[in-house]
Amino acid sequence: MVRVRLTEADLYGADLTESRWTNAVLSRAVLQHADCTGADFVGAEMDGVDFSDVTLKQATIDVMQAVQIARSLGANVI
Repeated sequence: MVRVRLTEADLYGADLTESRWTNAVLSRAVLQHADCTGADFVGAEMDGVDFSDVTLKQATIDVMQAVQIARSLGANVI
């Protein structure tokens, strides 16, 4: 299995529509203003990712990723 590593990558405003990020390492990546409509992030490491103004319509994420996204947007998630 190939594992894509984009640690601290700058994907500001990128068009990631319908892309697959399964098992990718996206830790501390910047996804501000990216279009992630229909993207698949299940299994991706996403600690510290900046999700400011990201479009996540119909994106596939797991529960822990949802918590990480909420925290990155300032939510107090326990």
